[in-house]
Amino acid sequence: MPDSRPEKRFHDLLSRLLDGDLEEADIRELVDIVKATPRFSAELRDQLLVDSRLAQFENELQSEKAFVRTLEAALEAEEDGDAFVDRVVRFADADTDEPPSSASKAPWLLAAASLAACLVFGFFWIRGASGISEDVTDPGVAVISHLIGNLAVNSSGKQVGDTVSPGIVQIDEGYLSLEFYRGAQVTVAGPARLELVDSERVICHYGKVRAQVPPVARGFTIVTPESEVVDLGTEFAIEVGRQGGTEIHVFDGEVEAYDKERSPESKTLLTAGLGVSITGSAPWESLPAEQDLFADLADLEQLELDAEEERFARWQANHQLALQDERLIAYYDFERENRKSRNLPNRALTGSELDGAMVGARWVRGPWQGKGALSFRRPGDRVRVHLPGEYDSITLAAWIRIDGIDRTHSSLLLTDGYEEGEVHWQLRQEGALILGYRQSEKRGKNYTSEEFVDLTNLGRWFHLATVIDHQTLTVSHFLDGEQIATHPIREQDLGPIRFGDASIGNWDQPLKNSGGTIRNLNGRIAELMVFREALPAEEIARLALQ
Repeated sequence: MPDSRPEKRFHDLLSRLLDGDLEEADIRELVDIVKATPRFSAELRDQLLVDSRLAQFENELQSEKAFVRTLEAALEAEEDGDAFVDRVVRFADADTDEPPSSASKAPWLLAAASLAACLVFGFFWIRGASGISEDVTDPGVAVISHLIGNLAVNSSGKQVGDTVSPGIVQIDEGYLSLEFYRGAQVTVAGPARLELVDSERVICHYGKVRAQVPPVARGFTIVTPESEVVDLGTEFAIEVGRQGGTEIHVFDGEVEAYDKERSPESKTLLTAGLGVSITGSAPWESLPAEQDLFADLADLEQLELDAEEERFARWQANHQLALQDERLIAYYDFERENRKSRNLPNRALTGSELDGAMVGARWVRGPWQGKGALSFRRPGDRVRVHLPGEYDSITLAAWIRIDGIDRTHSSLLLTDGYEEGEVHWQLRQEGALILGYRQSEKRGKNYTSEEFVDLTNLGRWFHLATVIDHQTLTVSHFLDGEQIATHPIREQDLGPIRFGDASIGNWDQPLKNSGGTIRNLNGRIAELMVFREALPAEEIARLALQ
């Protein structure tokens, strides 16, 4: 009977390689196993070529030659890189793009294995420490300081704290306050449609706008269909009708108003207390500035507080439904029981046996006033849980605030190991949501969403959900109630899903030789739900308060 130990060890190392969890000694062990047992070569090659980890570097792997050339740079960080580069270059300089024969396949496969290992452990170091990366640029011109209602910028939803780039800003109802990079503060009442040109210039197609412009931002300009208003260090407001017509009201300081052609002869100086009405080609009509017309734009804090209370009330209604939901394996609402307890209660009907144990993480404010959350910042911060049972389909849903993406992976919910049927739910440094699913002893796969987190939206709250549906053979990711990715599952890869011992916001690694990979979340969690079923899209939208 053949010895099954090398095969088991090979598949364990291969799964961890694809999940990004191997240390240098493990990489060398994997290569040695493949050298000693050629029958593993084909499986290793197939897994490396289809794994999403390599797809981020080369979308079209049309040939091994192109694949190697694309990734050669990653080898520069390796201590023994020179010899390996020589082997890769000799292969890349071959005259043919045809796949190697079976006799020559093993050297390529060893190169691919080492190359993938270099990527897993070297890529982010190379990008940040070798000096070959480009500086991160900021395309924004303003920051959202207040928002009541729904806002679309270039058709993408936004929240408080997000950076806004040039483009169309549409608010159908509610209020928006923008702080422009040059210092001007602009408040808008919906319905309104603006076009941000840069940090000093805005086009108002229709709506009510109030601007506070300190001396440092003097020259800030708002353009309307009938006029152009240039601030000289002041506070003013404009109202543009959907069918045309512009009113300008100056409350403090002075502005220069021009006609739509900005002709010099149309220049009109308006000082505090004065205003003007412009309709088509008719002569401008003087009028007194009326602050009462724009009083609702003067202070949004109370309106924002009222809106926050309304969202919290909707969450509380969802919370009451969840307390009786028999589909929940576990429900952690992150509400503090008492000041001294380090227990995270499981609110699901499955009971206190599934309570979590807090380690390091600290209580903080959640997404709304009155809502609790836990902060995860340091490598030791986590919540330990044990979730028993086996499941055909699952849904994971959570309210998450992301304060940094400074690790290759940031944990949401990770099983201790990565055995058959287990899942890893986490964020990648590129800002994507990823579900690692070990579908069998021989196969594990990552299902990744589009990137949605970057430096411009750190510190905001997201509702994230991931569904493994064995009926439709799909894995789907949701962001703020909207589906952002779906991936097929091969029917032969179906099997029971398990959790067992796991960590929220971190990863425990009992696996031998797995090293000390840091995967703690840099952010906050205000709710985590684990369902034993695949929730429909409309129910996920309800959980996201959409």
